[in-house]
Amino acid sequence: MVKKSILFILIALFLTGCNELENYKKDALELWKNGAGDKYSIHMFRGNGSNSKESERIITLNKYEKFDAIYSHRYIEDDTSIGANDIDYLKAWGEKEYPFYLIVSKGGIALKTTSVNDIEEFFEKNGGQLKGDRE
Repeated sequence: MVKKSILFILIALFLTGCNELENYKKDALELWKNGAGDKYSIHMFRGNGSNSKESERIITLNKYEKFDAIYSHRYIEDDTSIGANDIDYLKAWGEKEYPFYLIVSKGGIALKTTSVNDIEEFFEKNGGQLKGDRE
């Protein structure tokens, strides 16, 4: 009887954790889609101790008219300080390692990748005109 109770509790905890991640994904994606409008936002996901050297390359993409913004999300394991984020982004988005990136538009996720090269190619094809070329 005790074993069944423990098993039930473990299953309930597991399912609760899964539901939290699914709810996070759903809510976050809805917020990001609404914020992107007719442009594309880049969401960079980094882990504890990871430092994205490639972020400088990503910042240069603001030269495209359809570039909206860059958002950085950092998971810091076991950080209980105020404002710390305990969402495990790897689990939530089905990735194996940091960093990874999402490009989001009002239509949803336009690209999910671990490669900055992929992001640059995406904007070359879909980013519209360069901001200085609009005259």
